[in-house]
Amino acid sequence: MKSGLSKTTNLKEKFGFMEGGMEISQLQRHFVEQVSSMFSKGYLDGQFFQLQKLQGDGGIDFYVELVSVFFQDSEKLINEMGIALDKQPVDFKEIGANAHQLKGSSASMGAKRVSKVCEAFCSLCKEMDKEGCLRCFDQLKHEFPFLKGKVEALLRLVQKIVASGGAVPVVEP
Repeated sequence: MKSGLSKTTNLKEKFGFMEGGMEISQLQRHFVEQVSSMFSKGYLDGQFFQLQKLQGDGGIDFYVELVSVFFQDSEKLINEMGIALDKQPVDFKEIGANAHQLKGSSASMGAKRVSKVCEAFCSLCKEMDKEGCLRCFDQLKHEFPFLKGKVEALLRLVQKIVASGGAVPVVEP
């Protein structure tokens, strides 16, 4: 009986199958497809790929922590921007500083579309254009959660690949 169990385990290891019958190679292909799609649609840029290489150096935990901190800090900045936009008079300097900080961190993470929205936001703050800032804020409230959901799905996929003994493919732009 015991030998039958180890035979099954050895087959799983040999052919790259994991629980549920999904192959590691299927998970890896799905990961590559998702990342490539986000890149081609302009959600991500080359900086994301540079950060992704940290995974290849055994830094998956560091990478996951980095992404988590980015999302937490970004959500805080976005909330502060929303509060500041509701104040009378609007403090464009405060909003612009938050937009500038979010632009920088987004660019560092490779979050291209979020960074572009923040760039426009900064310009509108300099012009003290409240209506333009409100439009940008609405766009940011759309782009950021979309990005967060997609990247969190990628991280779950990465965790499945690693847990099954596979290597996370590095996708180049």
